[in-house]
Amino acid sequence: MKFAVRGAAAILLALLCATPAHAANVTVRVEGSSSTLVAPTAATTSAGTFTKSAGAPACDRDSAGGALETATGGNWGGAYDGFGQRVETILGESHAFGSGAYWSIYVNDKPADQGACTQRVQTGDIVTFYPQCEAGPAAGCFEGLLLIRSAPAAGAPGTTVKVTVDQVVTTSEPPTWDPVTTKTPAAGATVTIGAASATTGADGVATVTLGAATGVQDVRATLANRVRASAALCVTDGADGACGTTKPGQVLGAGTGQATTTAPAGGQPIAPDRDAPAVTLLGIADGAKLTLGKAPRKLSGTVAEDASGIAAVKLRIVRRSGRKCWYYSGKLERFRGMRCGIANAKWFQVGDRADWSYLLPSQLPKGGYTIDVKAFDKAGNVVSTFSRGKNRVAFLVR
Repeated sequence: MKFAVRGAAAILLALLCATPAHAANVTVRVEGSSSTLVAPTAATTSAGTFTKSAGAPACDRDSAGGALETATGGNWGGAYDGFGQRVETILGESHAFGSGAYWSIYVNDKPADQGACTQRVQTGDIVTFYPQCEAGPAAGCFEGLLLIRSAPAAGAPGTTVKVTVDQVVTTSEPPTWDPVTTKTPAAGATVTIGAASATTGADGVATVTLGAATGVQDVRATLANRVRASAALCVTDGADGACGTTKPGQVLGAGTGQATTTAPAGGQPIAPDRDAPAVTLLGIADGAKLTLGKAPRKLSGTVAEDASGIAAVKLRIVRRSGRKCWYYSGKLERFRGMRCGIANAKWFQVGDRADWSYLLPSQLPKGGYTIDVKAFDKAGNVVSTFSRGKNRVAFLVR
């Protein structure tokens, strides 16, 4: 049986307690009950702390709470009590605990693991605040997010475009009640582009016919009690001067207000991220010979800051004893037999944070081990080579 994440456990998501983090370039958005209060806004976190209530612990500026402080110009607040500094009002819209809704914090479309000031953010993160219903669907609050999974960047007037929408639902199950977030196609969502609209089918796809108006237009998706989603699409025939295009005979720089045909409207070309994130495994020296029972159970490491943000960190663990080989299954949390050869081992994900860790269920038995780690960024880059002592360590337990 599944239950929506509500009540006292969810209170922790909106509490502010000071924990050091690192400066980062993130995106903040705040969705209110009836409108978007803060459209996706770039926020660069900084060093230092601030407080919102007298006597409250300091909040680091380089946290989710610090990102909200930057994006709203400090226009938020709430009461301070034994739980800490609460997020109750943002830009004049209030949702205090016990009122039927509270300000929920999501990072990269998942519930924050900690309160706003203890929730570390890193470059590429998307931090979302929205009113979460406390006790089931109700007016003025939401039960999860909508996501525009795919939409074209541009389309010609009068043509059709396809927009794919997902819905994000977080539930909690006994016995641990840990939040579980799932994404499924959002059937029945309304997708609007300018004056045109269409409804998604069972696959979450809507086909919209673009109107005659050109230029950048909002792509909006709404569905019942899900937080609205938005994206941008340029309506242009490629030669009408819209969105950086050039009209026949037009001379760039002659008062057109446009930069180049490849630049976003009003901006400069953005260099694509083509570099894989650099990741390092810590705590185990390459070539180490460890006594049985002394090998660390907690595996940890770091990923260097990446221009597009970290999407996933994965591990691969291989054990060999004599002529037999095993790989560690993250799903089963135990070693399984395999044909020898590290390429035959399976990877498993351990998170998407720059400082990552994974706790093994028990001490490593005797044998020779190789551990590889790799990280994917949000541009799709991933390391393809492994360097001993960095993203690969080999060691012996005897």
